[in-house]
Amino acid sequence: MGGFRELRVSLDASQENFYFTITSTNNFKFRVIQDRLVIWNPNFAEFYEVEGYKADEELVVRRLNNEGVEFTKLNDIAEFNGKVYLATTQGLFSKSLEGFWDSFPEQDGVSAVDDFMEGLDMRKF
Repeated sequence: MGGFRELRVSLDASQENFYFTITSTNNFKFRVIQDRLVIWNPNFAEFYEVEGYKADEELVVRRLNNEGVEFTKLNDIAEFNGKVYLATTQGLFSKSLEGFWDSFPEQDGVSAVDDFMEGLDMRKF
């Protein structure tokens, strides 16, 4: 069961001056940690960083390493005291802040990003 969510980013907090939006029809969640944007679908333990959402750069979605929580559902992500906490259906897990940003290891050139992006629409204006 999906839900509609939208994230809008503006330089001046104005509703008229959005320069980046994400629209989701699959109940995705969003969180900014250290001024970096993380998105995830709570039905899976996969989370991704959206790079270039603030600047005149190309948008890049990069899967982050989910080792240790790959077989659960991810409810929320929060940063506190130099760690990132992952609230899952299996309990609360933590990663070092530096280790949280590690990329998911490539597996024979297969990318899960395309499947993950289904139901997401990202636009820069």
